Amino acid sequence: MRILSKWMIFGNVLLGSLILSSCKNNASQQSLVTSFSDSRGINVIQTTPVNAATDVPLDTDFSIILDEKVDAYSAIPENFEIFNASGDRVGAKLVSTKFIQHPQDPNRVVSKISVALPGGVYLLPNDTYTFHWGETNPEIITGENANAFGIQSVDLAPLRAGSIEFTTGDQFTNRPGTSNHLEVLSMSPGRALGRGSSFNFSASLGDVFNRSGGSSYLTVRPKSEIRIHFSEPIVDLGSEYALEMNGFSELAPTPIDQFGHMGVFTFSKDIKFSDVFIDSADSTYNQWIEFRNSLSNRLRGKVRTENGRRTLIFELDSSCEPASLCQYPEWPGSVVVVVLRDLKSWQTEKTLVDNTYISGFIHFPGFRFDSGVIFDSIFGNAGGSGS
Repeated sequence: MRILSKWMIFGNVLLGSLILSSCKNNASQQSLVTSFSDSRGINVIQTTPVNAATDVPLDTDFSIILDEKVDAYSAIPENFEIFNASGDRVGAKLVSTKFIQHPQDPNRVVSKISVALPGGVYLLPNDTYTFHWGETNPEIITGENANAFGIQSVDLAPLRAGSIEFTTGDQFTNRPGTSNHLEVLSMSPGRALGRGSSFNFSASLGDVFNRSGGSSYLTVRPKSEIRIHFSEPIVDLGSEYALEMNGFSELAPTPIDQFGHMGVFTFSKDIKFSDVFIDSADSTYNQWIEFRNSLSNRLRGKVRTENGRRTLIFELDSSCEPASLCQYPEWPGSVVVVVLRDLKSWQTEKTLVDNTYISGFIHFPGFRFDSGVIFDSIFGNAGGSGS
C-alpha cells in the first residue's frame, strides 16, 4: 500500500508539472523571473539557454540558477529531462549543483544546477527542444522520499516544475574533432553502440545499450521518426551515379527495402549481441543484404535525407501487415536496433568505421499527455511508446 500511495502522489506531482508546462508557450515572451516566479518556494532567475532562444549550438550545456540554496541531494538526474519537437526524450546528465553569487546581488548566495548531454550525444540541427525540471511538494512528501520527486532548498522550500523551449542551429560550440571517417554526430531517438576494447560482445542487447544506466531507456512515440545527422553529406551506392549525372539532390522518400544501407529491427533485450551482429562488420554488402532481408522482425518504412544529405531519416509506414512491423513494439523490454552499412561522404569519400554503424534504444511502453511533455508514471525514468 505504501508503494501504491507513492505512485499516486507522483501522479499528482506530474499533473502540476503538466499544467505549468502546457502554459509555457503563452509565457515565452515574458521575463524568466515572471514566468518561473513562485511565492511558495524557490524561483528560477536565469536559465541557459534562455527561453525561446534560437540558433542554439548542437552541443549546448544547460543550467538553471535559483534564488535559494538548493539541497544537493534533491537535484538528482531524474529531475531533469530534454525532449525534442516530436516529444522524444533525449538523455540528460547532471553535472553539478553549487552555490554561487546572485547574478544581480553579490551579497546573496544562490544555487546553480548544471546539466549536460551524455558524452558523444548532440542535438539535431534546426529542431525545437524543451528542457524540463521537476518539482516536489513537501506538504505531501517528506523526509528522504522527497528527493525522488523534485528539487527543494536546504529549508525544504519546493521548486515548481517548469521548462524552457529553444531551437537549435547547425553549429557546435566545440565541434567534434575531425576524423578519417564519416561520423554520426547526433541521433534521435537512440545512440551509438560503443565498441571499444572493453566492449562485451557476449552481453545481452539490453546490457550493451544500457551502458549509462537508466539514461538509455527512451520515451518514443509509436510513429516517431529516427533522425541521424552526419558530419558530411552522405551518398549511398544506389544513387551515387545518379547524383553525378543529375546534380546534387536530397534522397526522396524510398522504401527501406529498396535502400540497402539501413536496417531497423526489434529484438528482445535478452538476446546476446554476438548471436545477431558479431559478423556484421566483416560481411560484404551482399551478405549484409541477405542477412537483413532474412530477419522477419525488421520494421517497414521509408528513408529520406534532409539538410543537404547530412540528415538521414527513417519514417515508419502508416500501415502494414502485420501491424507490428510498422510501429515500435508495445511489450516491455524491447530493443530497437538501427544498422547503417556502406555509406560514404559525398565530399571526401570518407566511409563509416568498419563500414558499419550500430545504434538503437531500449524500449518500454509508457504514457503521453496532451501538453506534449512525456512522463512514465510506471517506470519512472524509463520511457517508452506514448499512446
